[in-house]
Amino acid sequence: MSIHLKSPGTKSQPDGSVDVPSLKVARGVGAVGGGVADRPGGDALARSGSEVSEAAHWREHFKSRPYVGAEGIFEDFGPAYAFGAAQYGRYPDGTFDEVQDEMAESWYAARGQSRLVWEHASPAARDAWERLAGYRKGSSTDR
Repeated sequence: MSIHLKSPGTKSQPDGSVDVPSLKVARGVGAVGGGVADRPGGDALARSGSEVSEAAHWREHFKSRPYVGAEGIFEDFGPAYAFGAAQYGRYPDGTFDEVQDEMAESWYAARGQSRLVWEHASPAARDAWERLAGYRKGSSTDR
């Protein structure tokens, strides 16, 4: 299983991982990218199991979220979860509400193939942010 996250500045590494600003996403189930815990917000990602397990979590559970309609597909919501996690990695001491305006401005460049406008992507980005914030505080929110 491989995870593909599209974001500005994404580039492949020789070890098969993909660098996304503030995150390193490893290929393979349950793998943690090297150096994750050393990055801002990385301690939350390391405690969550890995970025890959976060993507797997959202793939499995996204349909149960109240903002996903019957026609919702992961190909649209997955980039929003990845974006929320990446932005949490950039601002681990901030709150989603504090950086939401900046996130709204950069969503369109970061969304890759997602068809979601920010209004529909932001609840998924918030879910990913808050799930990682919960890990960092030691009380994960299993959404």
